[in-house]
Amino acid sequence: NIERFERFTKTHNFSDRQFSYNDSSKKLTSLTQLLTSHLPHLTSLYRIECYDASNSAMHDSVVSMTVMTDGLLDNGQYRRFKIKNPRAVSDFDRLDEAISRRLKNTTWDKPDLIVIDGGIPQLRRLQRIFDKQSEPPLYIGLAKHPDRLVLPGDSRKDSNLPVQPDWITIKLPATDPGLQLLEQLRDEAHRFANAYRKILEKKRTRI
Repeated sequence: NIERFERFTKTHNFSDRQFSYNDSSKKLTSLTQLLTSHLPHLTSLYRIECYDASNSAMHDSVVSMTVMTDGLLDNGQYRRFKIKNPRAVSDFDRLDEAISRRLKNTTWDKPDLIVIDGGIPQLRRLQRIFDKQSEPPLYIGLAKHPDRLVLPGDSRKDSNLPVQPDWITIKLPATDPGLQLLEQLRDEAHRFANAYRKILEKKRTRI
């Protein structure tokens, strides 16, 4: 539509042939088909948020939030969190604080999907935060080496069915369009977090 095309022209450099309007639409459709087959409550992927933590030698701890709107990076919606808790000594703690603060903010549009840069350990740590929400957003992990999706499984007990795992891991080929879309968003979250951390580090070490 016109709104989507206008956003694309504002957020892309046309000298960079890595992304295109048509590719983003194709990738979003592929991701939607993949996730709805595992997450039946998913109704839209209009707004996807991704979170990544960064710190330097236990200083300048930050978490970034990058956003895709209708399959396109939407840098006007990006946010950054300077971690306030001095006892947040791990990425688990930093993500915990950032997600808690984000979910308390009702002035930002609600995400259809939250992507965490991490795997099962990170999702298990964050689950208690989401469980406190009356209508929690869907959330998944994007684990590395190799990149793979981590999705909530079906842990319900049924006398006629085996107990399903709390989390399932899905390995996709590197050429999968849906995976590529999430990788683009994750890589942008990593870049944005590191850029903010370097700003804080420069301020802290300035003589």
